[in-house]
Amino acid sequence: MAENLAADLSGINHGASQTDELSAIVMEISKQTQTVSLLVNEACGSGDETSDQLRKTLLPGADAFHGLLGNLAKAFQQTAEDTFGTQKSFANAEEANIEASHHLKQRMTR
Repeated sequence: MAENLAADLSGINHGASQTDELSAIVMEISKQTQTVSLLVNEACGSGDETSDQLRKTLLPGADAFHGLLGNLAKAFQQTAEDTFGTQKSFANAEEANIEASHHLKQRMTR
């Protein structure tokens, strides 16, 4: 019965690690998006209508996408940190419950 109530600490830890890795991947994509925006801005030059139109059309969307990816990466990172915290809380609670159980057994056998 007690086994059914125990938290899968390794599973929680694994999920947190995967979420943290996902955060790093999304952050890298965000950085690449920003680099592309900078390169497009440089490549367009200035003065001609095509460059101005490309800059006006492409860059706001790319900047918004970069911002979205940055926020998503932060959300994944915060979720991973919170999940690691949850895993630690479960581990501490489980340890406290085991200790309390041992004390109870000692009291009952007296």
